[in-house]
Amino acid sequence: MAGPGEGHSPPRSAGPLGKFVTGLYWTLHSELFGNPELHRAHGRGLAELRREFARRGWTKRNVWPVLGAFILHTILIGVGMALGLWAWSALSGFACVLVTLLGLAVSGIGTVGIATTTHTPSHFAASHSRAVNEILTYIGYPLLNGFSATYWWRDHVSSHHTLPNVHGFDNDFDFLPAFAVTKADLQGKTGWVRTYYEKWQHYILPPALVLMGANLQRCGWQDLVAILQNPAKRRRRDWIDFAALICHYGLMIGLPLVFFPLSHVLVFYFARMAMVSLGVFILLVPPHFPMETPVMERHEAIAMGHCALQTNVTVNYDGGWFIHAMAAGMDHQIEHHLFPEISHIYYPKMSPFVAAYCAENDLPYRTMKLSTALKKSYDVFKYLKPLGVNPAHL
Repeated sequence: MAGPGEGHSPPRSAGPLGKFVTGLYWTLHSELFGNPELHRAHGRGLAELRREFARRGWTKRNVWPVLGAFILHTILIGVGMALGLWAWSALSGFACVLVTLLGLAVSGIGTVGIATTTHTPSHFAASHSRAVNEILTYIGYPLLNGFSATYWWRDHVSSHHTLPNVHGFDNDFDFLPAFAVTKADLQGKTGWVRTYYEKWQHYILPPALVLMGANLQRCGWQDLVAILQNPAKRRRRDWIDFAALICHYGLMIGLPLVFFPLSHVLVFYFARMAMVSLGVFILLVPPHFPMETPVMERHEAIAMGHCALQTNVTVNYDGGWFIHAMAAGMDHQIEHHLFPEISHIYYPKMSPFVAAYCAENDLPYRTMKLSTALKKSYDVFKYLKPLGVNPAHL
C-alpha cells in the first residue's frame, strides 16, 4: 500500500481530540495554500448547517436502530449458515442445491449488512458512549467479518476521511500490483505489464472481485501484526482486535465443525466471503471511483479546502429501498463525508439541506443511479483516471 510520502500530512488520530486537530490542520493549510475567504465561507456555512441539524435533534446518537440492525443481521448470518450447511449434509439433488444456495444468500446478506452497519459505530456515531461504539465495531468487523478494526480505524476513518482520493495518502483506490486505477500507476511500467494494465485488467476484475473480502482480511492481519510487534505502537485495543479476529475463526469455522464436515464448512465460509466481497464492492466503491470523482495530488487537495475536497471526490447513489437498507448510509456519502460524526439514520433527512448548502457555495452535489455509478466505476479500470480535477466531469 502507498504511504503518506514526504511533506505535510494531517493527523491520523480518532476521537474528539483527533477531530479538533484535523480541523485545525485544514484551517491552517487552507489559509496558507488556498483561498482563505472562500474556505472560511464554506466553513461558516457548514457550521450553521451543523447547528441546524442539532436544533432538529439529528446530532443525537440513537444507538437502538443500529443495535437492532446488528441483531437482525447476526440472526441472518446464523440462520443462513445453519440452513445451508444442514441442507448440504442432509438433502440431495435439486433440493440440496436450492436450499444450500438459499442459506448462502441469507448468511451473505447478513454479513454484508453487518459490514455496512458497523461503519457507523466505527466513526463513533452510533452512541454517545465511546465504549459502546468500540464494542460494536469489534463485534461487526473482526468478530463477524474477520476484518481488523485497528486497520479500519487507521486506513479508513483517519486516512481516507482526512484526504479522500488523494494520491499517496488514501489507500482505498490503491489496488496495485493487481490493478491500476490512475494513469500515475503506469509510471515506470513497460512491456507486458503495461499492456496488462491498459488492455486486459478490466477483463480480470469481475472474477477477481470475489477475493476482495479475503484481501481486506489479509491487509488487516498484516497491519495488526506489524503494530503488535512494535511495543511503541501497540495498545490494549490492538490486543482486543487480535482476540476478536481469533474468535472469528472459532465462531465461523470451529463451531460449525462440531456438526458438519470440514470440507463443507470451509467451502461455505469462502463462498460466503465471496458474496461479501461482491456486496462490499457494490456498496462501497461507487461513491469514490467514477471519473467524476477525481484523484488528485496532495497540494491540490489542500488548496481546494476541506468542504470542496469532500464534495468533489464523492457522489451519492440511488439503488432503491433494498440497497438503501443494506447500504446503512453508504448511499449518502456526501452527507457522511461532511458530517461523519452524525449517525447514518439521519442522512435521508439531511440530504435536502446538504444539497442546498452545496448549491449556495458552488460545490458539487451529485447523485447517480447505482447501476450508472457501478458502470462508471468499472470504466475506470478500462481507461484509468488522470491525476487532478477535470472540470468537464464536475
